[in-house]
Amino acid sequence: MTVPIDSSRLYRWPSELIELVEAVTRTNPNNESTWIEWKSTLDLGDKSEYYHVAKHVLGFANRTIATARLHAGGHAYMIVGAEPGDLAGIEPVDPAVLRPRILRYVGPAVRWRAEYVSVRGHQVLVAVIDPPEHGDPIHPVRQQLDIHPKGRVLVRRPGSTDPADDFEIDQLVQRVRSGDGGLEISIEPIFPVVERRPSLPNTDELADAERTATLARPRADAPRPLKSGDPFSVTAAAFQNPAATAMVSAFEEPDKRSVEEYGKAVDRYSKAYSKALQSRCVWRLWRHRPICLRLEAVNLTEANFTDIELEIHVSGDVRSWPEELDDLCREDEPALPERPAALGTPKRRYRFGVEWDPSSLIRPPTLSNYRVPSINTGPNFTVRDTGSVTIDFDGIDLRPEQRLKLPPVRLLVESPEGSILDVEWKATAGNVPRRLTGSFRLTVGASTLSFDDIKVDRETDVNEDEDDD
Repeated sequence: MTVPIDSSRLYRWPSELIELVEAVTRTNPNNESTWIEWKSTLDLGDKSEYYHVAKHVLGFANRTIATARLHAGGHAYMIVGAEPGDLAGIEPVDPAVLRPRILRYVGPAVRWRAEYVSVRGHQVLVAVIDPPEHGDPIHPVRQQLDIHPKGRVLVRRPGSTDPADDFEIDQLVQRVRSGDGGLEISIEPIFPVVERRPSLPNTDELADAERTATLARPRADAPRPLKSGDPFSVTAAAFQNPAATAMVSAFEEPDKRSVEEYGKAVDRYSKAYSKALQSRCVWRLWRHRPICLRLEAVNLTEANFTDIELEIHVSGDVRSWPEELDDLCREDEPALPERPAALGTPKRRYRFGVEWDPSSLIRPPTLSNYRVPSINTGPNFTVRDTGSVTIDFDGIDLRPEQRLKLPPVRLLVESPEGSILDVEWKATAGNVPRRLTGSFRLTVGASTLSFDDIKVDRETDVNEDEDDD
């Protein structure tokens, strides 16, 4: 959920800030995000109360450019005197007193201002933090701030302001370096979760069960008891007539297979059945999008970048998808082999022209029934197993401020569910200098792919190419 207001707008003038405060009073308490924070009230006459404002001003100032641009034109807002369901207001202090008390913690380089607005007769403080820009420095704590020592770097996360970890420091360093010209892009995960490789069913056990069921079938030529009211009783009675039996035998040849020969045929069928099940598991896994690494390249500037080469390293117990399986998976779903005819099934002696099969009216599943993921569209890429996985993209062109979805990359993740994968990337462009680096993290999720219906031929369309949005 989000604050019930247009978060893409910039709120600058007093009337707009009042609108923002009113929206906060109507929102859910859990809707604090990367661009807005609130506090029910503070005693601005107490020095320690300024900790709350200073902490969040620093966190908002240390956002990445890409994150900031998602809301309010890059601006952020710290509101004091209002919260969801309550408008308490504050006792204002002179701005000449307020600003120096905040500056001692945040330093002079942070661009922000404080505004008082009157909302339904209550005074509310709104601290407006300007958008981060390329080349902006990292803003550390300038003086002991409650539990945060001098020099600590605080960053804004969804709903909280916390000490930066090593990856967030790397992102801020990238922001600093982006001010010297050259390549200015960001590589971001579309989905921060990649699914673990699922456990495959035991196809040998399934094949053994199928073999047992096939051998247990009754003979096809076993006499059928006649039951009163059986709609097939007339036909069954006719074939017990010697004349009718003679007529049928003129067109059919009795089954000459021995029990041993039938058993060997079932054994061959069982092996083919197991192999088909294995192929089906691979085929369905190939189409399962959540095993893919899905990324977006973002141009942070108004310049064109061409012929970008991008190297991405994914740490952890991760392997690449075997390319030799791609051809198999691009075809129809592998069919299950046909069961051997039951022992005693006669063969036809004659075939008169083209036979008509009523089942031909039912269109079997074909490639057009299954929406094949367009994995290989967009920039070319290769995947290398390097103890984990390294992915190389080339030929990426980014227009000004363009967000380009990169082709999804299938990964076989063996790391435990809930573990974190560190991802590092390096990029260069053909038309500008400087090599750019960055990093982010992925969480390993549980597999959502089920093989419960692996023994069933699916006849309905399967939507396996859902949008990433």
